[in-house]
Amino acid sequence: MERSNWWLTDLKVSPFFSWIGKTVVPKSRQYVMASIMPCYNDLAIYVIFKVDDQYIKALSQDYQSSVYRDGCVEFSFTPAGDVTSGYFNLETNCVGTMLVYHQLARGRNSKPLTDAELDQTQRAGSLPRRIKEEIRPPTTWTLEYRLPISILANILT
Repeated sequence: MERSNWWLTDLKVSPFFSWIGKTVVPKSRQYVMASIMPCYNDLAIYVIFKVDDQYIKALSQDYQSSVYRDGCVEFSFTPAGDVTSGYFNLETNCVGTMLVYHQLARGRNSKPLTDAELDQTQRAGSLPRRIKEEIRPPTTWTLEYRLPISILANILT
């Protein structure tokens, strides 16, 4: 994945989404530190993650596959202030494979984005495209993507 010139676009940083957090991965009881910086403009939502991780793998290669079994990050948002209209949930493994859907509530009325819609996203990351053998030492990885507003509008109409 190759990084584009996203940072040259006139972006607005969202004060609502910037986050730095630590979580425990249940199976390994390891701590994973992740930070996220979402931005947006009239054309797209741009999200960059930085993750301090260990025991990393990435086997999922197809859209809408089980990326949550790999090293993974997640970003959820609603495009309007009204959360009763549902929200988008984006799960992306450490090599850029995406699982993206809109739902009214967790597991209720889920509507996945199509492969054609996801083909319109741009993704870049610091890890190789596939990780079959688990990376065991502590590793910092980054992932960024550009999600066009137009594909989100298709779901909401």
